Amino acid sequence: MLDGENNCHMGKLIVSPDYQNHGIGKKLMYQIEKYFPSCKKFLLFTSEATKNTLHLYQKIGYQVTDKQQMGEIRMYIMEKENAG
Repeated sequence: MLDGENNCHMGKLIVSPDYQNHGIGKKLMYQIEKYFPSCKKFLLFTSEATKNTLHLYQKIGYQVTDKQQMGEIRMYIMEKENAG
């Protein structure tokens, strides 16, 4: 979803556990980024409990910009400038 500042906010990306670690998540992320070529940056969040997801996002260029405690869960707020 694009906001008023032309930032793309991404929701939840889920790959079935049977298909994880095969590059599917990375390909999905690149397709989402490709679909919004004119946005300024991409924004998302992930849980501290999902280390593989955090690693994936960092591997493809997302950086942690904030950490927020939500009840028992620590969330990482991440962003990536659009190079396109």
